[in-house]
Amino acid sequence: MKCHCKYCLPRFFCQTVNENDFCYYRYSIKTNGTNDFGCIQNDVARFLCNTTDANYRTECCSSFFCNINYQLLNETST
Repeated sequence: MKCHCKYCLPRFFCQTVNENDFCYYRYSIKTNGTNDFGCIQNDVARFLCNTTDANYRTECCSSFFCNINYQLLNETST
């Protein structure tokens, strides 16, 4: 299943296995930090998503949510 994360920046596609997997985008608050993004499983999302960290902010969206919105976008654009 492919997840289109349009609510996370930058927008990206990632391959997920289950509907309850998550896409994430983690960006550094500090100027010399690094950003990363990808897909994670549901049980890992509890630790990575919605955390308050001094160095990073992480945006997550469920694969199911992303795919529903991606399908809606495709249907309206054709």
